[in-house]
Amino acid sequence: MGTSRKIKILVAPLDWGLGHASRCIPVIHSLLEYDFDVSIAGSGSALSLLTQEFPDLKCFELPSYNIRYSERMNTILSLLAQSPRVFRTVFKEKSVLKQIMDKQRFDVILSDNRFGVYNKHAYNIFMTHQTSIPLPPAFDVFSFIPNFVNRQVLKRYHEVWIPDYEDENDNLSGKLSHQNVKKNYRFIGAISRFHKVKQQEYLYDYFVILSGPEPQRSILEKKILQEARTMNKSFVIAGGKSSTVQSTYESSNIRYFPYMNSTQIVKYAALSRCVVSRAGYSTIMDLEALGKCAILIPTPGQTEQEYLAKYLANKKHYCFMEQDILSLKKVEIEKLRNEEDAFLTKKSVLDSAINDISNKFVR
Repeated sequence: MGTSRKIKILVAPLDWGLGHASRCIPVIHSLLEYDFDVSIAGSGSALSLLTQEFPDLKCFELPSYNIRYSERMNTILSLLAQSPRVFRTVFKEKSVLKQIMDKQRFDVILSDNRFGVYNKHAYNIFMTHQTSIPLPPAFDVFSFIPNFVNRQVLKRYHEVWIPDYEDENDNLSGKLSHQNVKKNYRFIGAISRFHKVKQQEYLYDYFVILSGPEPQRSILEKKILQEARTMNKSFVIAGGKSSTVQSTYESSNIRYFPYMNSTQIVKYAALSRCVVSRAGYSTIMDLEALGKCAILIPTPGQTEQEYLAKYLANKKHYCFMEQDILSLKKVEIEKLRNEEDAFLTKKSVLDSAINDISNKFVR
């Protein structure tokens, strides 16, 4: 590469669920292939996932955002109520990062939605699929406020990496990342830690992947289990809990695993006719990589997930179902999109983006 030393990069995903960390996995693999000196930073389960995947990499602890979604309160109101703590965390992580930088001197910092992770002495990259933030219809008149704040945040970064395709019609995120595209925005294509495995025979009808913050993860789990027990269909369920929870559950038509690693998820996706999951963007990229038909159940009150589920259902990619009126009995799996019609046919341009960063540091 023509450099006198390896380029030092810090990768720091947000800790709201595992989606941000999981989509950083293919990025880190590519960085290592390009011979970057990679370190990771984060908190909670997100940091745990990355340290399990990359046990040999140096890691640093950042303050946790500790966001919880209310069972009763609208998500927007819940987040507003927690915003003082979020802002304190942003300032705190900026301070912690400065201490890390004083010792480590990273050349590049890649933040996946951590607003306080940037430093004037580094080349800063922000990864997000939301350059535009939707609000519920009742709050739409105020949408200029979070979008103004978001634009101001993105201005701090040399580059904004968007994990989607640039084509305005052929993409996964719709208006979330294809409106008001700025000069420092770069589409790197859909990315996932998974890959498609061809399966000749299915052993299960549904593969349920539970994820996201509490209490909504547990609420959906309860609903799925209640319905599964009344159906003449076979289920395998990934509980989305910590890897330290090991108790499994099995009945006549249900196999429940509290935690699954990447290999297990690929295996059971291949063995199942249909996936049932949340509509988080990282999950959607994983589904596309796996080439699976799916039923998307947005987390109630999460406008982003509700938009993505409806947007992709309208494009005939997935089936959309609301959690409050969940009824898998009404779904005819055979009529869902065939696996051979997988959308993810375009090549990710992630390698090109990483190569360009590498060239910036050629001595």
